[in-house]
Amino acid sequence: MVKAGPVLGTIQCGKGAWVLKPRKTKPRSVVHFVGGIFVGAAPQLTYRLFLEGLAEKGVLVIATPYASGFDHFFIADEVQLKFDRCHRSLQETVQDLPTFGIGHSLGSVIHLLIGSRYAVQRNGNVLMAFNSKEASSAIPLFSPVLVPMAQSIGPLLSQITSSPTVRLGNDITVDDDVLILREILNRSDRNGRG
Repeated sequence: MVKAGPVLGTIQCGKGAWVLKPRKTKPRSVVHFVGGIFVGAAPQLTYRLFLEGLAEKGVLVIATPYASGFDHFFIADEVQLKFDRCHRSLQETVQDLPTFGIGHSLGSVIHLLIGSRYAVQRNGNVLMAFNSKEASSAIPLFSPVLVPMAQSIGPLLSQITSSPTVRLGNDITVDDDVLILREILNRSDRNGRG
């Protein structure tokens, strides 16, 4: 199923991928775009200007959103499945075009995992703002500000997650956010800051 998207020129491709086609020319290449943590959940909105710039240069962009989490293997599998479904549905348009992966931050890690787990046919990857540091080193004020804040909202999130009807987005449940919060709290406890 393909339907019009919220950003001018985008269309939703099947379940969970967004496509931005060049407006004035036939595509010369395909880019599989994966954004960073949190903002990667809506790349068609959060990376809009960047993706539109690629489309203006003749690139057909397939952006795959994902729910944030610490299971990067799961995210890589989910993102690649969404890309494959969409790519297949566009086969007439993208056949024989060079394909590149572009990832920002965690999206870079996801592309590295995809390349190591699957026999993807890529002409290359562009990895922007990639780092392999722990969150406490990579995010300013992570331990002194974000961890205590997360600890204070933990009980509230637990109450919210007890309701099976609470949903955030199409495929993201509050349970995913609680798992992330628990992982943050566990890591802070291991570092002696809890």
